[in-house]
Amino acid sequence: MSDVGFDLDDENDDSSNVLKELRKAYKAKEKQVKELEEQLNQIQGAARQTTVEGVLTEAGINSRVAKFIPDSVTTSDEVHEWLTENGELFGVSVTKVEAESSDDVKAAARIASVADAGSPVDPGDIASRLASANTEAELNQILFGNETGPVG
Repeated sequence: MSDVGFDLDDENDDSSNVLKELRKAYKAKEKQVKELEEQLNQIQGAARQTTVEGVLTEAGINSRVAKFIPDSVTTSDEVHEWLTENGELFGVSVTKVEAESSDDVKAAARIASVADAGSPVDPGDIASRLASANTEAELNQILFGNETGPVG
């Protein structure tokens, strides 16, 4: 019978080691989760600070006003809304800027790409190129960038 009791004691020792290991692993995971939560909070805080300061700078408001904006205000829309409601306290009148429509943005991008595609023009160079042009196609190429003229 003493052998049976001895066997039970061995099982108890093994299970207590398993429980100790589980507790140890659990504590390690808790510590890891806590560290990750702290990192997340730091990143969210930095993102909020960047957003708030960006909106303030864009609106021409001193960035020190950021310390008066509640922590619950995190997005640029929320910052604009808060400034619209509370800007008078700081002597600032803020109206929310409406986002441009995507068609307007696309048109502006097309205009910018056309402007960037052109090369700087030297007036003397154009005059000499016009004087040396022998055909209508060469003139159209110089004046309109194609051989067919303003229509093509």
